[in-house]
Amino acid sequence: MGHYTKLLQLSPEKLAIENRQTLFSRFFRDSSETGNDSIIDIDKSREGILFLLKGSSESVNQEETYEKLFNGAVIDFPMEEGDEVVYHVLTPEEVREIKDSLIGVDITTLYKNYDPLVMMASGVYPDIWSYGKESYDYLHSYFIGLRNFIDKAAQESKAVVVVTT
Repeated sequence: MGHYTKLLQLSPEKLAIENRQTLFSRFFRDSSETGNDSIIDIDKSREGILFLLKGSSESVNQEETYEKLFNGAVIDFPMEEGDEVVYHVLTPEEVREIKDSLIGVDITTLYKNYDPLVMMASGVYPDIWSYGKESYDYLHSYFIGLRNFIDKAAQESKAVVVVTT
């Protein structure tokens, strides 16, 4: 597994009529398609972003909110043979809660939480932390995109579906 993570915004009404095949096609359609702001690909940055956020959490509640970001309730589709894709969903209420936490994150604090040696020793995936500032820039750019994506979903009362492959 490569730990690639994508997030998709859907209205609760559209989410209610999705099935495994239609959701799969929304996430994994032709990668040359551009201009779709209802989906974001955060590559392999998930664990690194969580590491930076948890170091900055002021409370256990905030840390739980950060964990929820990538681990919403599992959508209970029947599994088909050979299909290992698991979809997690965040309700519009959970998206608003996460947005409130992410909006308050100070970028300077994220940078202070970036500790490549601790990240390497902790096994934070992917193992790129020896590249120094370039590795931080990787996480920072994906964090900013993710925060904007969650903010937009919250403003539009959308659910967010998360998949990591």
